[in-house]
Order: sequence, then structure tokens, then C-alpha cells
Amino acid sequence: MVEKGELKKYRLKWPDEIDTPIEIPAKLRFSKYRGLKSFSNTEWDEKENLPTEYSQIVQISNWKLLVQSSKISFNNGIASNQQICLTLQNVPKNTVNIWKKKPCIISSLYKYERKITVMHYILKRQSDYNFPIKTKTTLLFQNGFRRSLNNPIWSVMFNGKKMKCLKYFYPNSIVIASLYNYIEIPPSSTLVFLLNETNEEKKFNTDEVKNLLATGIILGGDTYKLLIKRKILTGNPVQTHKRRAIVRYMFFRPDDVLWFSSIELVTKNGLRGHIEEPIGTYGYMKCYFNNFIKGHDIICLNLYKRQFPKMNYWFWPEKTKI
Repeated sequence: MVEKGELKKYRLKWPDEIDTPIEIPAKLRFSKYRGLKSFSNTEWDEKENLPTEYSQIVQISNWKLLVQSSKISFNNGIASNQQICLTLQNVPKNTVNIWKKKPCIISSLYKYERKITVMHYILKRQSDYNFPIKTKTTLLFQNGFRRSLNNPIWSVMFNGKKMKCLKYFYPNSIVIASLYNYIEIPPSSTLVFLLNETNEEKKFNTDEVKNLLATGIILGGDTYKLLIKRKILTGNPVQTHKRRAIVRYMFFRPDDVLWFSSIELVTKNGLRGHIEEPIGTYGYMKCYFNNFIKGHDIICLNLYKRQFPKMNYWFWPEKTKI
């Protein structure tokens, strides 16, 4: 029997591997996943099954053109060493009292910087913490003078449009954080902070920052980048003969074996194969590989699903959690 500590270390080392549930069919549990013959070369429709939040944000397809047009049309504003007089109206008394204790920052914005889109940031971990940060963890993002709570999705760049999602942000690593945020025209630095929980309901106070977690820069805004999440189902060979093997523990129903039979199999030793047919009623299956299979090898089946940033109630306060 595997101890909890060993199981935790195994899941941190192999975060994509998942156990097939016994109580529900695998074809229902993984109905939103699909198999890809090649992660980099297989086409994926970037406008397929978009969430409803995409109808409320700016959908950017050419980030470089947006940055260039914003800087060209931007007025230079106030010259250095120029004295100006600002008149503020209808300011609450509480705000005035805060300004007496803290400095007031006045800044201008580029065009579209009041709009919300899917922003991507390149982040590098600081050396203060030695534990991994799970994806969609609530963190505090400081972008210029703007500060907001976000639940970023970690990923790494794979090719031009596809990015492979990561479950954890490990120490001494560099990842890409994708989230809903205001459009920011580079250059602009990004700071990410851990937060202290103020009560048992895990409501966060942006003024109570625990410590600096990561620093980074803007990669760009692109709503059509594909954030691909991978899950790996594993099985063990029970009986092997040359290139054939009987595999168990990947599925527990013969219907699931037939459902996933069109997806290519891979092994830890680099072999490739496919499912031939189910055996019995307990999810055993006969598989064929491109070379001799060994009894200690592990058979894997890769499933992929597109992920979207978590809806941020910081930007949509009128929507309540269900």
C-alpha cells in the first residue's frame, strides 16, 4: 500500500497521470477530452466551443498591430517639468482621507487599456519559496499601478498557437500565466504575490500581501491561443508475447475499451501501439505494439482538452458563484 507522502511525491513528479474511476464509465468521465496523433501538428479549431465570457471581452487576433496602433495614436501628454492644475469633483471624503496617508498616482492609459481580454505573462519564480503553486490558485497580480486578484493557468510554449498546460508552478522555473485582465501595452513589468487568508471563508484582502512569488513581463494578449490540458491513463501488462500484450487497470469496462480504441498508445520505453479488442468483462484489453513489449513497461493513453481562463469575479462583480 502506498503511503500518503509517497503518493504526494509521485503526483508532483507525474502530475498529468490520473486514475480511471471505477464508479463511472471512462467515456463519460473523459467525454470532453480527445486523442491527438501529434500534439504539435494536429489541427485544433481555435474558435470551437468558446465560453460565454468571450462575448464580453476584446478578442485580439494580432497583438503586434494593436500595440503599434496604440502607440502611434497616443498623445504625448504633459511635458516634463511642466506645472499643471487638476480639479477633482465629487470625490468621497474617505478617499480624501486615504490620500492624506498614501500618495495619489495619476496616469494616462493607451487606447483599449480599459478593455478586458486574455493576457499572457512570462513569469519567473523567486527563491523565497520551495513549494509548487497549483494552477488556478488565487494570486495578486501587480501590473504597473493596477492591482487585481486572478486565478492564472500555468503553461509552457509548445509552438505558435498551442501551449501545454502545467498543473504546478515549480521553484526555479519559468512559465506562462494566462488569465483575464485589462489590456496592457508593453513595456510593463508584472509582480505576483501570495495572499494571506483573512478568515475561514478564504476571502482575500489585497492589502495583506504575504510575499513576492514571481516577477515577469507581458507576453501579449491573444484570446485564440490554445491552452491544452493533458491527462494520461496508465495500464500494466499482465501477459506479454513478442509485440502483443494483455493490459489491465487502464479501463474497467469493455465499453470503455471500445470507445478509446482509436487512440494511439505509448509506453514509458518509447513504444507505440493500438488497442485490438477487449477481453472479458473487467476492462482487460489486447494491445499490439511496434516492437517487443516487456512485462515491466507501463502503457499510457494521452487525452487532451482545451482550457480557458477561470472567470474572474474581480472584473465581473455582478455575476455570482454557483
